[in-house]
Amino acid sequence: TPKPSSAASDVYKRQHEVCALSHMTEDTVQEASDLFLTWLLSIRHRGAFSMVYPRYHGMARAICEQGGHGPDAWLKACMERVDRDASQFSTTRRSAGLGYAVLALLSAHKGKKLMDLTASTMRRLLSMAMGHECIRTIHALNVMRVLVMDSSIASAMRSHLGEALACAVTSFRSVHWSVRNAAMMLFSAISTRYFGCLLYTSPSPRD
Repeated sequence: TPKPSSAASDVYKRQHEVCALSHMTEDTVQEASDLFLTWLLSIRHRGAFSMVYPRYHGMARAICEQGGHGPDAWLKACMERVDRDASQFSTTRRSAGLGYAVLALLSAHKGKKLMDLTASTMRRLLSMAMGHECIRTIHALNVMRVLVMDSSIASAMRSHLGEALACAVTSFRSVHWSVRNAAMMLFSAISTRYFGCLLYTSPSPRD
């Protein structure tokens, strides 16, 4: 039998996600979000968080499409946690699943809500990156790289690329190699987004 088109497959997945949510209580949905977030903020193996990310995004997107506000609050709580407890998260593997936790919740939104949340998220990340704590700077640069590379929020990120570029260039002066390395990765992602590349595709958690 022929395989369904990608569009049909996407519709099926969305219907499945919405159907699953209809059988869950508000408390159960919150528990599921907490579990997804714990996984993404703690696991380091790319194969593992590459399986978690699309499930978390799918749940958040389905909630947003139903008019729920959970993903909005989850995103703000995630950013608060990362900013407050940055030293508790590993910087290996480009901060592992941290950037994809933020992306999963941010990209679940559309329209003006996406624009507003992108602006507030970038303000928080730029503040973290320009601080004096090395590990907070690394995490912020790594998260910004993930957001810059994702094509689904490219329009929302466009107005923030200049600030992100200035932040990356400024971070080249850091005495810490790990900060300079994260800054170079962000600079490369922004350069690709600015100037384009015929082979460019949206990143997966394996990138």
